[in-house]
Amino acid sequence: MADSITQLVNVALSQMGHSRIMSLSDASAQGSKAAAVMTDVYGTIRDSVLRAHNWNCAIVRMSLPLLTTTPAFKYEYEHQLPADFLRLVRVQDVSDDYKIEGQKILSHFSEMKIVYVRRIENVIEMDALLQETLAAKLAAETVLALKGDTSTKDRLENLYRDKLNEARYIDAVEGPLETIEGFTWVNSRLAGSTSLTSETT
Repeated sequence: MADSITQLVNVALSQMGHSRIMSLSDASAQGSKAAAVMTDVYGTIRDSVLRAHNWNCAIVRMSLPLLTTTPAFKYEYEHQLPADFLRLVRVQDVSDDYKIEGQKILSHFSEMKIVYVRRIENVIEMDALLQETLAAKLAAETVLALKGDTSTKDRLENLYRDKLNEARYIDAVEGPLETIEGFTWVNSRLAGSTSLTSETT
């Protein structure tokens, strides 16, 4: 497993057949462009990969602070979302009548407990599957800028999808249902559609 962003970036560079860098501030002739490109995109791509799945290592439970301000209409209360909030997994013990707007969640409830996916700044806190998936996504998103190779981009995009699907499968085996809520819902809808088709044909 990688223990730094530079190590994770080097995994991505290796996947596309690019030389390694010494650091994200690498000023060498071979490393400066790669370091600059990865520095520009790392934060955005990291957050998009974290949002793509309910990673067990990124799941947090929190009681949100109630704000003194109130919504202009429809809802009675608003709560402040955490600074590291990336994706809502579920809300505890309330109805579905709530709405995320900006960095707030609006509802009719004075108490708000949520389960959410957080931003992970420290690479060491990412599990192996997340690191592998993030490296594949970094490689797929930067290979054209660094190598100009469309065939390699296609291969790396397939690698990213495979890694993400593997993570979803592992979560289905070892994680609680709430971490794969969307995955379970989609499969149940597909199963229902298949059953309906069978009954009407």
